[in-house]
Amino acid sequence: MGDSTQYIMKEHYCPHCFAPYKEELCPTCGTRGNLSTPEDPIYYMEADYFLSPRIEDFLKETGIPYLKKGELGAGLTTRIGFSFEHDHYFIPLKAYKDFEEELKLFRQAVKTQE
Repeated sequence: MGDSTQYIMKEHYCPHCFAPYKEELCPTCGTRGNLSTPEDPIYYMEADYFLSPRIEDFLKETGIPYLKKGELGAGLTTRIGFSFEHDHYFIPLKAYKDFEEELKLFRQAVKTQE
């Protein structure tokens, strides 16, 4: 873990893909983004109802700030059941860069257990 602020300012950020990139245009969607800031939310991963608690435990124990957004919302999830909900996790760019290795290892561990 180190000071990643100097690298963040040299990257662009796509508000549609929630991803940093070094080229002039986003390689995924072609958007011309702005220079990135340490607070830009970076898409980390998606999880179902059963995997979400494990991801949240990891992020909290590691001290990584995050934002969780559900696809269905509380009303619909309550009506049709929690097992249908999928959550998307976003991490601020600075935290993503500072904990990049830990985040990659955790994601790989989760994918091998699916």
